[in-house]
Amino acid sequence: HKAKMAAPYVPIVQNPKKLPVRTTSMTISSEWSEVQQNIGTLVSDHQNNRPIDAQDFPFVKKTHWKPSGEVTNCSNRNCRKKFGLTDRKHHCYRCGQVFCWKCTRYKRKLSIMAEPDPNGRSYQVCAACFDEGPQTLGQTQDHTDLFYTLKGRKTSPNRPQYSSRRHRKLDYRKECRRLTEGFQAAGGSSWLKSASLEIMKTFSLPDWQKGSFYLPKAATDFCQLCEQKFGLLKQKHNCRVCGRVVCASCSAENLILFVPDNGEQDSDPQWAIIKVKGCPEVEPNLCLYQRVCGSCQTGLEDIQLALVAEANQAVVEEEQQDIFSSIKQIYEKISVTQAKIDTQLPKYQELIEGLEISAGSPKYLPQARSNMQVLAKAQADLSDHLTRLVVEVASLKRLQPSTAGQLKLLKSLLRSKYEFYQENMFNFRDLKRRLGDMTPTEVLDEIQAIVDHQAINSAYISTKQLGLEALLLADKHKFGPKIAQVLASVEGVVEEELQLSIKQNKEDWEQHQLQVQEFVKRCLKGSSHRFVRPSRRLTKAHGTKYVSQFLSERCEIVVTQIYLQLCAKCVDKKFKKSKEALQSAQLQLLENQNQGATTVGTESTIG
Repeated sequence: HKAKMAAPYVPIVQNPKKLPVRTTSMTISSEWSEVQQNIGTLVSDHQNNRPIDAQDFPFVKKTHWKPSGEVTNCSNRNCRKKFGLTDRKHHCYRCGQVFCWKCTRYKRKLSIMAEPDPNGRSYQVCAACFDEGPQTLGQTQDHTDLFYTLKGRKTSPNRPQYSSRRHRKLDYRKECRRLTEGFQAAGGSSWLKSASLEIMKTFSLPDWQKGSFYLPKAATDFCQLCEQKFGLLKQKHNCRVCGRVVCASCSAENLILFVPDNGEQDSDPQWAIIKVKGCPEVEPNLCLYQRVCGSCQTGLEDIQLALVAEANQAVVEEEQQDIFSSIKQIYEKISVTQAKIDTQLPKYQELIEGLEISAGSPKYLPQARSNMQVLAKAQADLSDHLTRLVVEVASLKRLQPSTAGQLKLLKSLLRSKYEFYQENMFNFRDLKRRLGDMTPTEVLDEIQAIVDHQAINSAYISTKQLGLEALLLADKHKFGPKIAQVLASVEGVVEEELQLSIKQNKEDWEQHQLQVQEFVKRCLKGSSHRFVRPSRRLTKAHGTKYVSQFLSERCEIVVTQIYLQLCAKCVDKKFKKSKEALQSAQLQLLENQNQGATTVGTESTIG
């Protein structure tokens, strides 16, 4: 049996403190819950096409605008293009001069008094007003200098003060490395040999337990710390760290060499000072206690506490790095979508402003049909971009901030993107209203029919591709095909309504199927066009559990996006069965994620 210690093992002496009624983490959690509810409201408002109050976006004053009837040429001296039916007049909202479209393709935020304001609304301006000096209103703060100042500070832990000059020269980490390596070489991985070391240490001192300043007991009759003389009641002991001869009052067996119980069989031995934070909570099965003098114990305690602090800091930094990495990835996706909206919205506006369709124009002329297709595509693309923006912003809801700084960053990001969405959605709906005012009803119906057909076709292709990706991943990583089955049922419903739309447009269904299959096949060949792209590093680290959970989360996001796009493009009564099937699949995928938290990789649950 293993030798028993004289004193019971006491890991850490803790002083319990009374916790406050409301901690910082509780406050962060409460505030984040409110933010998550607001994100849910944004998704719901977009889904239901809730009107945006025009009072939230007051227009700039136009009293300073130059009358367009007095101008025949672009006011840009380098352009001077003559206005006509194809080159229409556009005002710069800042200076009020009249330009052609190319000379007013710039954007700048202005107040209602047409002054540059970072908190204002974006308007089209000319190049001169775009390049005009810094913002004069609003508030900006530059923390660059403060950041570099704080970054340049050199912080170092307080170094322990030792009682002698020799102790200051002692390398404690090197001495502890000597002890752990010697413990391992002497049989620290064997329970029987560890017990024999405990017994034999009273008879002889092995070389690996002799410190750099080792002194034989016979070489001195006085303790090298308290300088009291040894005698019958004051025995000699060697400190296993420094090697000096000390008395029992100046030393104790508080240094433990051990192999962690929860480690692998070939785990390296470790050291710790007992009763100090960082030591094992329970006495390990394989351990050996070593005597250490008071001076060495003080130095080792500082190192141990520093190691614990470094480990805790590393965990915090890793968690923060994870959430910051997630925020960065989502932010980059949102930025790409914003750039598409910034590009597409002026094009859509240009199409509407240049549209010349009279009420009596024949509806089926090739040129008119081509114009309507271009306009319908621009409208559908812009609707897709705005929906994708909502879905990407909603993905922030999955994050869990743990610090006040993370919460503040997320709230600022959400506020900025919400304002961008509100402003551009308002402009988009205003352009659609203008289109309705200037276009005959039969032409509007034709445009909407084109948009509807493109919407159900896009939903079918996306659902089909997503289902195939889910099936391939389930087969590759050997987990159940439940997600693929859910998507297959949705694909069947969407396919039925697409067939009806194909027949109404007098197109060949079989030919359309071949084109869809060829398109999906090309998308599956390259990873850049896939909906689900698991991380290779995380797949290697966590295997099936990670892939199945990631698949479930991605499918839920993509299905939500398909559903919202269909709702945004089409009226409520159009494609009702497909919308219901997509909404039902979304709920099933959410339920599947909750089940995956406890059961992963089975036939009934794909987490």
